[in-house]
Amino acid sequence: YLPRYAPDILDRIRSRVRRGFDEVELMSWNNGIVTAHTREEFRAAIGRAIHNPEGSGVADLFPSWAPVVRPQECMFTAAHIPEYRALGVEALSVYYSAIPFNGFGSFIPALPTERRYNPMTIVDPVSGEEMRLLPACNHADVVERWASLRRWLVSMRRDQSGFAEARDLILVIDMDADDTFWTGYLPPSFSALVPSACGFRSLVRSVADLPWLRFTRPWDYMMSHEDLGVIELGQDLADGAWDGYSSWAEKTENAALWTLVARARRVDELAARLE
Repeated sequence: YLPRYAPDILDRIRSRVRRGFDEVELMSWNNGIVTAHTREEFRAAIGRAIHNPEGSGVADLFPSWAPVVRPQECMFTAAHIPEYRALGVEALSVYYSAIPFNGFGSFIPALPTERRYNPMTIVDPVSGEEMRLLPACNHADVVERWASLRRWLVSMRRDQSGFAEARDLILVIDMDADDTFWTGYLPPSFSALVPSACGFRSLVRSVADLPWLRFTRPWDYMMSHEDLGVIELGQDLADGAWDGYSSWAEKTENAALWTLVARARRVDELAARLE
C-alpha cells in the first residue's frame, strides 16, 4: 500500500537511513502468530520480511537494515533463536516493562539498572542456543512510573553515578508507529506542563538540553557495547503478564482464521504424502 498511496513515507525513511538518523528493524512478513508457526511457515514469514518477489522486504526497500527483530506483539519462543540466526538476525528486542503490556519481565527476577538498560544474552535452556537481547520499554511506562521522560532519565543518571565502574545506559521506548503517543494525547499548548503527552517533538525537546544525554540507534549501541549478563528463557512470550495470548484467543475471527490454517496444514500434509 505504501508505494502506491504514500511513497513519500518510504522516501523519507530511506533518506533518514542514508543520513544515519534512523535504522530499520525487522518484523514478520505476515504480522502473524509466529510462535504458532511451523518451521517452514516461520522461515517463510521472516525470510519474506527480509526479501520477497513483490519487493516489500526491508532489504528490497531500504539502503540498509539492522539485524534486530521486533517481533509482532513480543511473540517469541526459544526455538526461534537458531532460525533467526540462520537468516542473519542477531538480536531480539522485546518489552521489559513495568506495566502488564510486558514481554519477559514476569519470567525472571528483577533486573538491576545496568542490565535493564543494556543488551544481554538470551539462552534457550534446552538447546543452549543463544542470541542477543535488547530490553525495550513501553510508552505507558513514562506515565506509570515517572510521569515524564525527563524524570525517568534523571533517575537513570542518578543510578548511573553510583556504579562501581563507568557504564552507559540505553533507554528504548518502543511503540507502534500508528499510536497516538507520537502525535500527542494533548494539544501542543500543554507541552510546557506535560511535554511527554504532547507528541514526539515535545518529548524530544523536553530532554534535549540534558548535557549527558545522547540520541543513538539501537544497533549502533549494541555494536559498541557488550552484553551484560545472561538470562535463560524457555517460556513462549507475548505481550501481557502471563496471559499474553488470551486477547487473541478470545476473538471470534481468530477462531475462524485458525480453522483455515489447520485445514491448509492438513491439505499440505496430504499433498506431501502423494508426492
